[in-house]
Amino acid sequence: MRTLIISLLFVIFGYFYFVEGMYVDTATIGIKNIKVSEENISIEGFTTSSATGFSKYTYYIQNDNLYLKLKYSLVNKVNSEGDFNLTIHEPSAQIRKIFIQGRDQLDQRLVWEKD
Repeated sequence: MRTLIISLLFVIFGYFYFVEGMYVDTATIGIKNIKVSEENISIEGFTTSSATGFSKYTYYIQNDNLYLKLKYSLVNKVNSEGDFNLTIHEPSAQIRKIFIQGRDQLDQRLVWEKD
């Protein structure tokens, strides 16, 4: 029974570490391009870390600002590269600024501002 529990813990840890990934600091993220249209926001970027692969993102909108959080894992077959190209399907009329947000809520970097 103990071996089964330990094995299960390794599988769960492995999934979160190697597939799901972890939120990263904003200093490790570079932005190549941002396109904002009426219905979509497209963001293309990369990581400065050579050993991590992009796994997923989350975002939220608060006070007319969009906050984007990126998750990275160790490079593997599922998450094989650090570049990302994502499209957020949200009306952008009310979006004034876009921030990349790191693990810590105070780790924020402005990457786009409406003219």
